[in-house]
Amino acid sequence: MIISPFTPLFFSPSTDKFGAKSKYVQLFARTDRIFVELILTAKEQEPIVYINNLLSNISTPVSLSSWKMNDDKILYFYNISLLPCGYYTVTVNGNTSEIFKVTDDECELSETSLIQYSMKDNKQRLDAVWWIDGMQYFFDFRVPGGFKDNGWTFGVDNEQFVTSDEDIVELFSHEYTTVLFTLGNGMGCPVWFAELLNRVLCCNYVYFDGVRYTRKESNVPELNQQIEGLKSFVFNQMLQKVRTMNPVLEWNNQLAMRCVQSGAYRIADDEGMRSIKYGSESGVAEVGAYINMTKAIPNTGVSINSDTMVTVNSIHHPGVDENSYWDLIAIKTTDIDNKYIGRRGYGKLTVNGLDRLKNDLDNGSINLRAVLYKGDSYTNLIEGSVISRDGVCVLKGINGGDIGALKEFQLYLDNVYDCDIDNLGMTIELVWVYEND
Repeated sequence: MIISPFTPLFFSPSTDKFGAKSKYVQLFARTDRIFVELILTAKEQEPIVYINNLLSNISTPVSLSSWKMNDDKILYFYNISLLPCGYYTVTVNGNTSEIFKVTDDECELSETSLIQYSMKDNKQRLDAVWWIDGMQYFFDFRVPGGFKDNGWTFGVDNEQFVTSDEDIVELFSHEYTTVLFTLGNGMGCPVWFAELLNRVLCCNYVYFDGVRYTRKESNVPELNQQIEGLKSFVFNQMLQKVRTMNPVLEWNNQLAMRCVQSGAYRIADDEGMRSIKYGSESGVAEVGAYINMTKAIPNTGVSINSDTMVTVNSIHHPGVDENSYWDLIAIKTTDIDNKYIGRRGYGKLTVNGLDRLKNDLDNGSINLRAVLYKGDSYTNLIEGSVISRDGVCVLKGINGGDIGALKEFQLYLDNVYDCDIDNLGMTIELVWVYEND
């Protein structure tokens, strides 16, 4: 078994037996997601994980989710979030992490930066998984420090031509600004914080407090000073802001980063979702219905509560055929009003209760699908194809070319077979987020 080195907790990181330890205690906000990944071979037993509350002296066992990476490896994972304020450790098969603190004190959190990171696919590394069942996951790593105004450096990449009269002609010119990120505050931080930062900056997508940065060339965290008498340090890292953005990619990343358990969202500085439109930003005008739910046909045990809300109360899959799915709602595209067709903006699907269903059935492979069914084929409408956990995803819209007599919008659960469960209480919200022109 290996604990992914991208997990933002530290398990016995130092073998240095000399000198006094750093006084800095790792800090997280309650809304941060401490994503723990454990990679095992197929022959190994499921790991035993506890969250230890050091104030109450209570250890809580963790029910891990699992995902088969290949025939040889299985990923076990868990998102720790929304813990009560206090001091904690995590124990994995008897190996206990360094102490970390969970707080909602804005004064303490103001002296930290939240680093969130992910990869474009699972091909980049063998020691971490970023996409599970088609859903992208971000790690949250909160560190002491931030950007200082005296750490800005200006540069230019240009090409010039000098005429025979010694006049200079600018053939090409592009300016850039690099900024210095300071890792560590007055107490400094342990050296393994810088090791993880260096590893994090190898990722495709790295965000500091919601703004995407990348390392400048081969720059690495450099030791700036050591706190006297302690194994505690301050590091500097040169970064450059990413300016060229794909709007759909940024929507997906922002949704994946901001969502925590039960559909709750972190506080955002812009006080709402914002869409990025090729270098400019536009505030969201309004949120409306995704489709006209009144004409949708619900399955048994499914109720339509409003124009935007579906509730799944029970699933009674007979298990007498080979179908491994459970239909939730369906609507013929010819019954969809014109006002829901070809709109500017994007759909947003929010699901709550899927995690509970997977735990109750002990089936980690269940996922939610939204598709445009065409008789003998279908098109996935969820960005990333499926949603496999509680949270939020981007939903593609329905265009004029999608309308036809044999075409349906379908919402269903996949990998459900021989299931008999009541009082489920799963909710699925479908809304459309309109853009300003």
